[in-house]
Amino acid sequence: MVSQSTPPQEQFSPGDHNPPPARGVWWRRAGAWAVEVALIAASAGLPFAIGQSARSALDGPSVPLNPVLAGVEETAAKTFAIPPHLRVTGVAPITNLFWSGALVLPIALGGLQLFLVATTGKTSPKAWFGLQLADERGRVPGMGRVLLREGVGRWGLPLGTAYGIWRASGAYPDLTILIGLSALGLLLESGSALLDPQRRPWRDRLAGTRVLDLQDPEAVTEPGVAGARSPDGGAIAQINQANRWRRSASTGALAERGGTTIAVNQSHEPAAMNLVLSPVQRGLWPWIQQHPGTAIAVAGSVVLVLVLGTLAATQIYAQTQADRRAEQQQQKDLLLDLVAKYSQNAPDQRRGSVLALGAVKDPNPEIVLLLNLLGQEESPQLIEALQQSIASAGPAALPYLQRLNQTLKADADSLAVGPDRAESLRAALRLRATQRAIAKLLRLRSGSGEPIDLSRVDLGQSSDPVQFTLVLDRADLSGLNLRSAVLAGANLRGSVFRSAGPDGRWNTFDDALTDLSGADLRGADLTGASLLTGRLDRASLVRAALNRANLFGASLVGANLSSAKLLAANLETALLDRASLTGADLGDANLTDASFHGAKLGQARAVGAKLVQADLTEASWRGGDLSAADLNRANLQGADLSASRLVGAKLAGAKLQNAVLQGTDFSQADLRGANFEGANLKGAIFVPTTAAPAGGFVGRADSDKPSALVKGADFSQAKNLDPRQLAYLCSQGATHPQCPQ
Repeated sequence: MVSQSTPPQEQFSPGDHNPPPARGVWWRRAGAWAVEVALIAASAGLPFAIGQSARSALDGPSVPLNPVLAGVEETAAKTFAIPPHLRVTGVAPITNLFWSGALVLPIALGGLQLFLVATTGKTSPKAWFGLQLADERGRVPGMGRVLLREGVGRWGLPLGTAYGIWRASGAYPDLTILIGLSALGLLLESGSALLDPQRRPWRDRLAGTRVLDLQDPEAVTEPGVAGARSPDGGAIAQINQANRWRRSASTGALAERGGTTIAVNQSHEPAAMNLVLSPVQRGLWPWIQQHPGTAIAVAGSVVLVLVLGTLAATQIYAQTQADRRAEQQQQKDLLLDLVAKYSQNAPDQRRGSVLALGAVKDPNPEIVLLLNLLGQEESPQLIEALQQSIASAGPAALPYLQRLNQTLKADADSLAVGPDRAESLRAALRLRATQRAIAKLLRLRSGSGEPIDLSRVDLGQSSDPVQFTLVLDRADLSGLNLRSAVLAGANLRGSVFRSAGPDGRWNTFDDALTDLSGADLRGADLTGASLLTGRLDRASLVRAALNRANLFGASLVGANLSSAKLLAANLETALLDRASLTGADLGDANLTDASFHGAKLGQARAVGAKLVQADLTEASWRGGDLSAADLNRANLQGADLSASRLVGAKLAGAKLQNAVLQGTDFSQADLRGANFEGANLKGAIFVPTTAAPAGGFVGRADSDKPSALVKGADFSQAKNLDPRQLAYLCSQGATHPQCPQ
């Protein structure tokens, strides 16, 4: 550095003496940012909404998510603790297309915005609001600065800090709190501008950038051109990317070239002139040149550690492999010895060999052998011994048992109609052996939550030619895949079909949820069972007992619950679209916000049930009994409740447009504010009678039973109201064009 009598006030660096931006600039900056974010959000939200609409309107078979979307969903579930029951499984084929667009378009648009800012300093929204991003020398920022500014400063650190606090605190897994923390982080990052004299937020200070107001003539620069004002308020000296520079017309000049700053200051006296050279050398190589000894020592130490570590790891690996081979050989010898003993003719020795096989330490080889023996054994005593030995191998035998169970079920069904009763009995005994072994192992694994595939397994109740009933009351069956499994007649009272998973927190991605879709649960006893958010789509629950069961948020789309008992069951927010509940008993059940769209509930009883805001659109509930049920604000549009009893029911604010209500008994019901537009009310009863004539409406009123409350109910476009009905409704304050004003 060379300097001659430079006054302190003459020292100058680019960016000095820049006043803070005017207040109006902040509003334009906020507007430009909002438009940029809105464009990216719209590019994702619009195709996602179209894909979701296509998925909701799906009538045919669904398809799985494509591999990319499935991977993104898996990552998002783990990151944001999305529980399994909210995960997407099947979609319409076109949904895959639109959702792929929702994934690609925002990435492409965001990348384009970053590229434009890096190369021109502006995006379209910034240009609309008269703003430009530049580095501290007035040049375009470049991709490195833009990525540092946006990826770390604006989004990375605020959102990362918010996410870390959320995961480490008791707020996890509540997504609402995460959104609030994220918004607070972004607000604090923007508010950090108040701590800077030039009102630059932390992201600009981190990346060495500033936002220029293009409406201010002194702040305008061309792409690639640097500029700074001299300390005495003179003209601006500029250089461009080609390293050309020109001197200002005032007393001071400044130029920058490469990594060196050259400042030339002139005063009115010729002798007073300063030349300041400030070379800048940064990076690893300059440091190595300045400290060669230290660099060699560090490099040598690193190499030595790597060599010694490699030798130690190699030795450990070799010893581990040798021990493993020796153990495998020992197990192999033991298996061969046991098989040789089993092949002997003495039954006692064969039984002892079977039991010893179950005690082998490594389960997989002996499990396969035991299952092969079970599939061929004819002696009932040895079949029982094989079952006990397989059960002693532990839950690792369940996948093998599932496959054998399916095979033996097919054999038993084919032999059941044949003339050979002895062979049919042996096939049934083998099948029962697998069923009993599976039941024992399910009891043993109770509470582990480990996912196990038991789809299509047959654990149904049987009595001919051998008897079997699955009894797993108060067992933890969470995490099992029981799709299309046969569990008819099973005793599952108080059993649990969902657990919190390995992290011990409910409603997170690793919750262990049992899948009972398509399962056969006819006549099963699920009294008091916990089927929280369970998957029971298309399941058969005919005559099943589900009294006091917890089915909150469960999916029973297309399920068959005919004649099922659901007394005091919790079905809040459950999905029962297109389900069959003919003759079911829903007395005192909680069905708040449940969906019964298109469901069949003929002759079903729901006395005292809670159906607040339930969706019963296009449902068929002919001849049902909903006495004293709470249907406030329920949606019954297009529903068929002909000949149903709604005595004392609450239907305030209910939607009954186009409903079929022929002969429906509304006596003592609260219909205030209900909408009956287009409803068919032929023969509907609003006043209790002792002997109503056929097709009639009014009989002798029973003074002990008050009439329906209809004040404010809209009957303006109701169909088939006879004069007597209309006269009563008008007298009670209902709305109808023929009512006197």
